[in-house]
Amino acid sequence: RSTLFPYTTLFRSRDIPKEERDYESFMMEAHALKKIKPEAGSEELNNLKIRTVYLNALNVNKKGEAALQGLARVTFTLKRYEDALQAYDVLMENNPEKKSYILNRMICLTNLGRSEETLDTLYRLSLEDEHDLNVKRVLAWALTGVGKYEQALSHYEQLIAVEEPVAEDFLSQGYCLWFAGKTSEAIVNFRRYLKETGEPASYVIENEQALIDKKGIKASEQLLMLDAIGS
Repeated sequence: RSTLFPYTTLFRSRDIPKEERDYESFMMEAHALKKIKPEAGSEELNNLKIRTVYLNALNVNKKGEAALQGLARVTFTLKRYEDALQAYDVLMENNPEKKSYILNRMICLTNLGRSEETLDTLYRLSLEDEHDLNVKRVLAWALTGVGKYEQALSHYEQLIAVEEPVAEDFLSQGYCLWFAGKTSEAIVNFRRYLKETGEPASYVIENEQALIDKKGIKASEQLLMLDAIGS
C-alpha cells in the first residue's frame, strides 16, 4: 500500500481487476507526489520519483493515457526530451489529430535540435487556424531554430501585439533578434522579460545555452549581453 496515499484500499474491491486497481494506485501516488512542494534544490529528485511511479503504472497498463500524459510532462520538465517525444508518439497512436499532443511533440523535436522536421506540420496547423497563438508560438520558435529569422519575427510581432502578451514571447523574440544580429533590439526584449518575471540576467543565457552556442554566439558576446541586460 502506498505510504503517500493511505486510501488506496478503496480500490481493493474484488469487482475491479487487479491490474486496474494497481494502475489506479500508482496514479494516486503520482498525484500525491505532485502536490508536495519540494524544498529548494530537490525539485529534480521529486520529479524523478514521479517519473518512476508513472513508469510503474505503465508496466501495468502500457496504453494508460493518463500515465502517458504524466510521463510526457514530467520527462519534459526533466529536459529528457527524447523520452517525452516517445511518450507523445505512443499517445498519438490512438489520438493522431489531438492538437495538444501534436504541438507538444513539435516542441520536443525543436528542443532536440530537429526543428526542420516540425515545419510541415506547423504550417498545416497554422493554415487550419491562423488565430491559434500556441501554434504561432511553436512555429516561430521552430523557424528561429532553422535560421528563418525574418519569418519568425513576423510571428513574434503578432504574438506581442495582443492585449496581454506573454512574457516568454519577449524572451523568445529576444533570442531570435540576437541570432539575427539585431543585438540592441534583443537587449530591449530581454530587459522587459527580466523586469516582468524577476529572473536574474544569467537566466537568459542558461535557459538556451546549447542553442546560443550552436548559433555561434561567442562567450565574449554572451558576457557583453549579460552586462547589457543586467545593468
